[in-house]
Amino acid sequence: MLFAGYDYYPSGGWEDFKGYFDSIEDAKNYLLRIEIGHDSWMHIVEEGEIIMNGITNGYLKSREVTWVFKEVKK
Repeated sequence: MLFAGYDYYPSGGWEDFKGYFDSIEDAKNYLLRIEIGHDSWMHIVEEGEIIMNGITNGYLKSREVTWVFKEVKK
């Protein structure tokens, strides 16, 4: 499951739910396709545990927004 949103407009819980994906790569690719912008966060959840988190890194004027991902150790 993928949860994501803007740092300054978090909806919380299910309001930030973006969808179910078959793999981590599918979830990451989805993030690259949606319009989310800078100052955003994401969590990939599997079996009730956050297994990966990430933040955007970029500046709105340049329209160059990239994600920085980090695996969460169990």
